[in-house]
Parts: sequence; structure tokens; C-alpha cells
Amino acid sequence: MPGRMLTEKDGAIGWMIFDHPERRNAVTQGMWLQIGGILEDFGKDEAIRVVVLKGAGDKAFVSGADISQFGQQRPNVAEVAESNRLTGAARKALGTFPKPNIAILQG
Repeated sequence: MPGRMLTEKDGAIGWMIFDHPERRNAVTQGMWLQIGGILEDFGKDEAIRVVVLKGAGDKAFVSGADISQFGQQRPNVAEVAESNRLTGAARKALGTFPKPNIAILQG
């Protein structure tokens, strides 16, 4: 499956890396699904004081959703609603995460 989320822990910093540089780090549905688990892990780790989000490569942070998957993964109204629910859960996890999160933008 294209694209993935990588994580690193470096002292008090939890790194969440959008690793899909060939599509300017466009977020696949699989990547959206990983975000909640990553944040849960960072949230439970008392050593992690801040989460830094960055995109792999040197072209872009994140270019948005990977729309090349929409035809396969969102073929009807029910699948669109489910996809929106999944991405909404990830966005909510980011928005309500209790530790500071910072995005490093490049490109």
C-alpha cells in the first residue's frame, strides 16, 4: 500500500512523519488510520512532551488527501461517509491531543 506513517522518539520529542514523498506526502486512507494509534502511543509516553509532524523528502509537508485512491475506496455514498468518519476521527485526535503539536513545513 502506498504511503505510510513513520514515528521516532527522540528524548521529549515524538516525531510523526508523513512518508509518501512521491505524491508530496498526500495522505492515504491507511495513513489516516495510523494517526490515532500514533497519538495514543505518544500520549501514554510520559517522556514525550511535544509531537512534531513533518513530511518526508524535501518537496512538501502534506499536499492533502491522496485522491488517486478515491475511485477504489469511495465508490458510493456509504463509502464516502465511512471515509469521512475515519479521517474525521484522525483530525479530532490531532485537535484534542493534550500535548503540544507542531508542524514543520517545507516545500
